[in-house]
Amino acid sequence: MHLRRVDLNQTPLPDPITSACVRVSKAVTTFLAKDRDDANLAGMSVAEPLLIPHADADGSLCGYLRVCERDFALRIVPACPPTPARLDGCHALRSTLTGHEAALQQWLRSCTSPDEFLVELRDLLERLLRAQPAPAPLTTSSFYEQLMTEIDGVGWSALRNISPSFDRLELELLDEAQRAHVLHLSLPSDYPASPPRAEAALPAPFELQWAAEQQRFSVRGAMLQFEAALGRHQLLWDMLDDLDAHTWVLEPQHPTRDCVVRRLAIGQHCSLQLGHNRAWRGVPVLGVPQLTALAS
Repeated sequence: MHLRRVDLNQTPLPDPITSACVRVSKAVTTFLAKDRDDANLAGMSVAEPLLIPHADADGSLCGYLRVCERDFALRIVPACPPTPARLDGCHALRSTLTGHEAALQQWLRSCTSPDEFLVELRDLLERLLRAQPAPAPLTTSSFYEQLMTEIDGVGWSALRNISPSFDRLELELLDEAQRAHVLHLSLPSDYPASPPRAEAALPAPFELQWAAEQQRFSVRGAMLQFEAALGRHQLLWDMLDDLDAHTWVLEPQHPTRDCVVRRLAIGQHCSLQLGHNRAWRGVPVLGVPQLTALAS
């Protein structure tokens, strides 16, 4: 068993807890020496601390403490002046108790028996573990099989990036003018039973829409919706590209496809700001120009 030390206060434990550790060690040794059948041993509750004397014969106890269905390896070493008492534990125990060393120091000083200390330790661990977010459910093999099949269908050339856990995709599509656009998809763990979430740099908010009775969702379906959304902004992007190519654009210096405002230099210390207006009869138009004097 490899245990590492948790930094604790250097103040030695009072004699009562030291002697109590020794008494418990002797009691556990006597118990283990008795002839027990397997049925009785199998009936022991693993929910209780399983502590036995350590081989060092220094009165320390080691074993496991189960809290919230998790097992933590630990060792309580009593004080042996001038060496103070300490609590050793596994990595999971150390990481869970990080930031609570002061409370452990206080309990090790004030508790008069290992049982009393374990009660305090268990209570602290229960509160910390219940405050932690629930772990994400494990992804099934069918998730990966389904995803690989869908990427085969849309073409691997469209896949720009994928996260190590395969739950986030970046897909690249070209519009009618061969401009590249990226669709970000986040896949839930129960995909395709639940729909993916989408993000994209578009002039208007983009949200995937699915039929109410739809029970299975697909990457291809998301890409088709994204392709349709790109088609609705072609004229606007054509106008903005024309401004970028043939005028002096002051701001923004590096516009993205969701940026529809341009501030243009027109000479005589003046600038012209253009922004996107609502579509008129389905045709997107640029808004009323704003003339602004440039600072000298």
